[in-house]
Amino acid sequence: MVIIMIKNYKGVAERFALILNELNNNDKISINKLVEITGSDKRNLQMDLNNRLKDPFHIDTDGKGFYWIDKKYQGLFTSLEFKHLAEIAGISELFPDFDKNFLKNIINQKYNNSFIIKSSFKDKFSDNPNFLLVLEAINTKKCIYVRYKNKTYDVVPYKLINNFGSWYLCVTHNKIIKTFKFKNVSNVRFNNSEYIVNDEIIKTIDESDSIWISNRSEHEKIIVKIQTIPEFTQYYIDNIKIPGEISRKNDINGRLIIEIEVNQFYEISSIIKYWIPRLEVIEPFELKELIKNELVNYTRLLE
Repeated sequence: MVIIMIKNYKGVAERFALILNELNNNDKISINKLVEITGSDKRNLQMDLNNRLKDPFHIDTDGKGFYWIDKKYQGLFTSLEFKHLAEIAGISELFPDFDKNFLKNIINQKYNNSFIIKSSFKDKFSDNPNFLLVLEAINTKKCIYVRYKNKTYDVVPYKLINNFGSWYLCVTHNKIIKTFKFKNVSNVRFNNSEYIVNDEIIKTIDESDSIWISNRSEHEKIIVKIQTIPEFTQYYIDNIKIPGEISRKNDINGRLIIEIEVNQFYEISSIIKYWIPRLEVIEPFELKELIKNELVNYTRLLE
C-alpha cells in the first residue's frame, strides 16, 4: 500500500474520496445527492465523474444525472483504500507525466510500494524525464546508474519520497542508504543488474520520520564540517567546544572551519540549529538538507 500522510485532507482529494465511497456503497447515485454530500457544485462533480475519475474507475452514467461504478470495483476496496486512491488522484500535480494509465497502474498495484508521500503542499514538481525511469527500475528491481551533483553512482533504487512537494530518491550505494534530491538527479541508466530487496532496508526507510535516512553502523563515524560567520568567529573560539570536535581552522575571510566526528546526525543537528544563522553546515550535504527541511517545515506549520 502506498503510504500517505497528508497534513490537510480538504479540497480535491476529500471530494474524490466522498465520491468513490458513495459509488462503492450504492448501486447508483444521483448528481444532486453528491452535491448534497460533498458540498461541491454540480459542474465540478460532473467534471470529476465524466473526466477525472471515469476511466480508471470505470464510472458510467445514464445521462440523466445518475452514476454508478463498474461492479468489479464495488466491494473490492475498503473505504480507507478508496481514500488513499482519492488522495493519489487529488495530488496528481506532484507526478510528472501523470495520466490515467499511471493511476490505473496504482489501482492494479503495479507501483504500490515504489513511493512514499510523507507530506504534501501545493508545490508542483518540476518535470524530470528520469522520474518514470526510476519508478520502473524500482518496480522491476533493476539497479541503475544516476548522475548526482556531478558524480555518477551505481545504486540500488528503493523508494521515491515526496516531502512537502519535493521529490527525493532513496537508494543504497555500497550498502549504505543515501537520499538524493531528485531535481539534481540526471542521466538515469539501467545497468542490466537485478537486485533482491533487503527487507531491513525497506523497514528502515518506511519507519523513518525523516527523508534523510541512515543505516550506518553505530561505530561508523561521520565527519561533519561547519563554519562560522566572521562576526561569530571569536566568540566561538573563546566560548564553544562541540563534543567530537577534531579540528578548527581560520579561512581568509575570517570564518572558522570546524570539523566534528559524530555517530549520527542528531548528535550535532540540534547544536547547529541553536546557533543558526551564526553556524552553517558545509558538509555532508545530507545533514545540510536535513536541517534546512526541518526549518522549512517548521515555518510552514506557523503559516
